[in-house]
Amino acid sequence: MKIILTEWYREWQESMSQQPDPVTLDLTNKTQLQFLVLSLGRGNFDEISIETDSSETLNYITELLKGTGGAEPAVADTVVTASRLYQADYHIFRQEPYGIFFVNPKPRPDLFAATDRGEYAGRQDP
Repeated sequence: MKIILTEWYREWQESMSQQPDPVTLDLTNKTQLQFLVLSLGRGNFDEISIETDSSETLNYITELLKGTGGAEPAVADTVVTASRLYQADYHIFRQEPYGIFFVNPKPRPDLFAATDRGEYAGRQDP
């Protein structure tokens, strides 16, 4: 049960420009799962995009977003479509007050076999 999580901050304060940097989380790893659960529960994410490795993981992450994250399914409005991580065919969830989560409804096990995610990360370039 793995996900690829790409995070985007709307209020980037660093001197260098922000770049998408996808990370893989293994949800069977207690430490990695705890990081995700606490981050969702605390509302730490501005925007995230999630890829899953299986339909089981997709269902799990969807329930985690709605349960622990308190996120609700949403539609693509002007704020959502302006997001750097927006993909028209992804499921959209909103977490009050400002979190936006995008989840690919189609598991992508092929992404988890790759060692170089440059092409995947590059799909989020404007």
